[in-house]
Amino acid sequence: MVPLSPLLLSETQAGSIAILVHKMQISLNQEHSRQYQSWFIKGIIMGLRENLGLETVRRLELRRLITATPDMLVRDAIQLMRKHDIGCVVVVDEEGKPDGIFTESLLRHLILSGSSFLDEPLKGHMADRCPWVKMTDPIQTVLEAMQINNIRFICVVDEEGKACALTGQKGLMEYIAEHYPRVVMVQRITPIKPVHKREGA
Repeated sequence: MVPLSPLLLSETQAGSIAILVHKMQISLNQEHSRQYQSWFIKGIIMGLRENLGLETVRRLELRRLITATPDMLVRDAIQLMRKHDIGCVVVVDEEGKPDGIFTESLLRHLILSGSSFLDEPLKGHMADRCPWVKMTDPIQTVLEAMQINNIRFICVVDEEGKACALTGQKGLMEYIAEHYPRVVMVQRITPIKPVHKREGA
């Protein structure tokens, strides 16, 4: 059987991640018919969609959750993000339930505004809506939450509704790469050559 070239999956912003499957490309030798190519692509897409609907969030590689309080200063939140090398902190209430989220994207907007914000509390600069999913929700829920809220990070809550982990774009990428380790590679949207091996942490 003629070997296939890797599928190209663009590591996009959260709002565009839904088109990952659509951007899969197969390069077949001329002796393979277009009908076979179409069948192969549809088979992969159908299999992936089925898995996303059947398997739960628990199946994803979840990341450690870094939390903050609404009264924490923006300066301290930034230090937490740098210390743990993560792109967001989830703001929780007194019960540990998600109350908001502060991300790198919000920080960039604050920097561009030129306003003095470092010594102000997070509650005045965080996103009030913090998308979350349960461990028992289908993985498809993560994808939908990212699309609706145009965000890369999704908070995971336990049975009591308390924030316990983090997932999102990276978790979905790793999940897809795990299911198709020989035919999938990740391609960043930057002017660099595609990486033909799975990325590290």
